[in-house]
Amino acid sequence: MIFDSFVLTNRKQNPKLCSFMAVFQHFSHTTIFTWMLVEGIHLYVKLVKVFSVRKLYITYVIIGWGFPVVIVGLIAAIRPLTYDMSKTYYKEVMCGTLKLPAEIIRTRCWLHDGEWLYKAPILTILSINVIIFVVLLRVIFTKISIKYHSNHVQKAKRGMKSVAALLPLLGVTWLLGFVAELSEIILYLFIILNSLQGLLFCIFHGLLDDQIKDSLVKSLRRTRMKILFLRDRTSTTASTASNLTIITTGPMIDEKQITGQHLPMQDVTAAGHDDSKL
Repeated sequence: MIFDSFVLTNRKQNPKLCSFMAVFQHFSHTTIFTWMLVEGIHLYVKLVKVFSVRKLYITYVIIGWGFPVVIVGLIAAIRPLTYDMSKTYYKEVMCGTLKLPAEIIRTRCWLHDGEWLYKAPILTILSINVIIFVVLLRVIFTKISIKYHSNHVQKAKRGMKSVAALLPLLGVTWLLGFVAELSEIILYLFIILNSLQGLLFCIFHGLLDDQIKDSLVKSLRRTRMKILFLRDRTSTTASTASNLTIITTGPMIDEKQITGQHLPMQDVTAAGHDDSKL
């Protein structure tokens, strides 16, 4: 936002840079929602259709990154003034009985007169995710009812957890933004729920996920085993080194005690000469 404000302040000096910021922000915002759609499709395939999703990864990439490129490209080709930051636009306003031209004040490098060009694709994506959300809840609640047939407390807990986990993942709470202008209560709900989206995602799909918890437990066990192994290895090495020190610093053994009494080298040499004389 700081960079955006700096570019906007110098919009007339750098109109191309401001136009690039508008295109980039539109693309990045749309990408957020297309990847939410990918997550919804992924969960639907995994829980409802129940087959391998490895072959769909290329399709996911095309949806996640390709759709925003197509949307932004079509808008730039069909209606280029949407991203044109070089022009100053005016709008007629009524002052009594007079019509006066008023300059449209821009507060950021963003789409010009293209509110629904931004909102329409997002609304379509969120509508699809709502349908997926309902289908997934039906499947999940059916499985919960079968597993906890008589335990109503567990059914309620599991159901609430499933709803809380799916809402931030599919971005359903973003729909409140389309009606936030109707009431301040809706506006505050929209701000609170979507500001907590990342935290809720981390809790329900990170800290509370069974696969991630199992992986963390296994990783901690491996780390503990490595530490114990290194500790035992260090203690064994230290013990071996201390034994070697005791051996090398112990009492010296006399050579005579090992080989018996030997003649000095000179005597042996002399004796050898005497034998040769004989």
